[in-house]
Amino acid sequence: GLMWASLKTLDLSRNAITELPSAFSHLPSLTVLDVSRNRLRQLPPELSTLPQLRSLIALSNSFRPATRSLPLSALAGLPDLRLLDLRFNKKLKPSACKDLLALHLPQVTQILLTGTHTSS
Repeated sequence: GLMWASLKTLDLSRNAITELPSAFSHLPSLTVLDVSRNRLRQLPPELSTLPQLRSLIALSNSFRPATRSLPLSALAGLPDLRLLDLRFNKKLKPSACKDLLALHLPQVTQILLTGTHTSS
């Protein structure tokens, strides 16, 4: 566990991952998590154990609609989260997601969805 305590960036992109492990509690210093271009259907609520996370890059996955694939309360509990990249996830409809994410995640200044670019 200690070996990973100072890890700042974790790139798990392009690995055909279908599910993220719940061992995030061992990564207290993580600021960037890249899980893009995998086969994830959802993000785990354990993301809430990454207190310093600033960027969550999850583009090009197989997410279900937002309420079933994004742990909104877990993400809402990440005070430093600024970038959430969800582009190229067919079932995440920008029209449905944009307001939902803005409502639940006011701290996120950049939410990227295919076809829209929301920046506050």
